[in-house]
Amino acid sequence: MGGLSGFPFAGVTGFGAYCSHIPDGGQSLIVYGPHVGIDAKGNFGMVDRRGISATSTCCGSAVGALGHARAVQEGTAQVTDSPDFFDSQQRWVEKLLFPHLKRIQDSNNEHVELPNALLDCQKEFMNQILKKGESNIPHGTPIAIIGGIQVNTPLEMEDYFCTKSFQILNSRNEVLEDLIDDFNSY
Repeated sequence: MGGLSGFPFAGVTGFGAYCSHIPDGGQSLIVYGPHVGIDAKGNFGMVDRRGISATSTCCGSAVGALGHARAVQEGTAQVTDSPDFFDSQQRWVEKLLFPHLKRIQDSNNEHVELPNALLDCQKEFMNQILKKGESNIPHGTPIAIIGGIQVNTPLEMEDYFCTKSFQILNSRNEVLEDLIDDFNSY
């Protein structure tokens, strides 16, 4: 269901298609979230990519959306309600991120706060997809839903996933268990 900046842009229709592949008596796992890079010099928002000599932004879509939010703040760009069909995902990332600009700017490190702001947007996005797509979930199917931030690290290190939420839902989108505290205690 993924897309730019980790948003589940396949939406309710994509979720319905996903649910149609859950076998009878099966279970479901949904993992969502943005990613951020840390380069070999320890810079957040940058990453060293295999086979490419220059360090680049990570996540490029998120960094671009942050730049756009600043331009809107300065009056040199606009938030649009009618995204460009040929770049619609990026326009939506910009629109969804804009309300979080002050929070990002007030943080100690914008490139640390940026993926956290995106994750909060995505959590709400996922909640709406689950709510609107609830009828697609086979009756009795439990859903494990995990939200977090994928951290891309220097080439000589392993990447990792920073889990921020972990819930088990029933097929009516009700929380059966919130496992994040148990998960983080390990």
